[in-house]
Amino acid sequence: MSAHLSLPERIETYLAERRRLGFELQHMGQALVRFARYVVGAGRKLTI
Repeated sequence: MSAHLSLPERIETYLAERRRLGFELQHMGQALVRFARYVVGAGRKLTI
């Protein structure tokens, strides 16, 4: 995974992979996307 991906991009990549493997992740996927928006909107940075 590229070190240049933003948190929202990393989450979208993660969710796409999980869905490809057969997981639905509707509620958890939405929660992760909202969390990423919150973190970015709050001006915070997370290291992964």
